[in-house]
Amino acid sequence: MRTPSPWITMNAQKYSTGFALPSEDIDNRRKVSALPPLCRRCFQRRPATTTRHDTDAIMGMTAAEKILARASSLPAVKAGDIVYPRPDFVMIHDGVVRGAKEELDALGIDRVFDPERVLMVSDHDVVYVNDRAAARGAYNRKAAEAWDIKHFYDAGQGGHGHIFPTERGWVLPGTLYFDNDRHCTNAGAIGAVGFRVGLEIARVLATGTNWIMVPKTLKLTLRGRLAPGVHPRDLGVHIGALVRTGRLPFDLDYRVLE
Repeated sequence: MRTPSPWITMNAQKYSTGFALPSEDIDNRRKVSALPPLCRRCFQRRPATTTRHDTDAIMGMTAAEKILARASSLPAVKAGDIVYPRPDFVMIHDGVVRGAKEELDALGIDRVFDPERVLMVSDHDVVYVNDRAAARGAYNRKAAEAWDIKHFYDAGQGGHGHIFPTERGWVLPGTLYFDNDRHCTNAGAIGAVGFRVGLEIARVLATGTNWIMVPKTLKLTLRGRLAPGVHPRDLGVHIGALVRTGRLPFDLDYRVLE
């Protein structure tokens, strides 16, 4: 599906703040209502903490801080703060479903915090090449049914878990989500934030949140144009090599790179 523009995202935020809706906003709201259910929920869940009176506080924050402040229902946050954000959704991949399910079962927790806001994705065992992979797929289908997961993408459905949510509009500029996998940082490409929580995904599934320390932000300015045949991924690999060799003196440990 076509991803809505930042203008639509900005105006959709007004709907929860009680501002008057001029005719163009009403037309825009109809566009938002046509989005997939989970995508609409991302818009509808924008808390009314960001009002016209909070402009000064917002201007002093980085993009990641603004997103975390919005998700934590706070007027402002800064690097080093501990927050408990409410993600727009949570993603769990096929390889860790059993571990999370068994951990919650041992605690007597038989449901997730919100089945509508959980994406369960099978993007590792996309073809069952052995008995172990087939058994894992069967277990995951039972887990999705037991948890009443509304957005379960079995093998052969959806696609790559760090790509198709953006293609389908689940991940939008300003979105915050938790993921068990470190590659969720791919969301930064469109101005969203994905936090990898690893095996603590079980806690997130049960409670809907996890404590987060607001990370520091590093600014990297790029000038010039890419040569023909050179793509953004090539540039990312090159920057990574510069950091690894020390030619770019960045400490990227728990940092946001803008």
